[in-house]
Amino acid sequence: MVTPKDPAVRDQVRAAYPQVAAGKYSLALPFTALMLEHLAVPGGFVAQLIANSFMKREFGKRYITEFLPRFDARWIIDTSGAYIPGHGTPTCILVHRACPPVGDTVTVIRGNRGESHVPEDPERGLVWRAIEDAVDNRLAWDRFQAGADLARRGGDTTT
Repeated sequence: MVTPKDPAVRDQVRAAYPQVAAGKYSLALPFTALMLEHLAVPGGFVAQLIANSFMKREFGKRYITEFLPRFDARWIIDTSGAYIPGHGTPTCILVHRACPPVGDTVTVIRGNRGESHVPEDPERGLVWRAIEDAVDNRLAWDRFQAGADLARRGGDTTT
């Protein structure tokens, strides 16, 4: 977890981002707030590989309950079991749109276990492949559902 070492800086960040910088917070949370609040394109997407410690520790409670619900969460992908060379921190990928929620569904891809050994090619590791397959399957389902909805409404399905 990356935290400000200088107490004065820590207090300045806490004052600037009270909705996410609680207790002994990770700098990843104010960084997420900065990305979402200052995205140049309203409704644009922000994706972040972030330590998953905010999900398990007290400092993440306000972030989860007060800050993230203001935005349109699309994906939460558990990458904690994936092998990332030179990186030992359990992580997740968060994908949000910089706008209020437009639905009540967030796609969550959860890992059940990590790699059994260090993969020769990390990009082809079992966990990354499983994540990739789950994302592809979900996107295919979403496209199918959108087409079915359009057909039910009598729209053009040839595009």
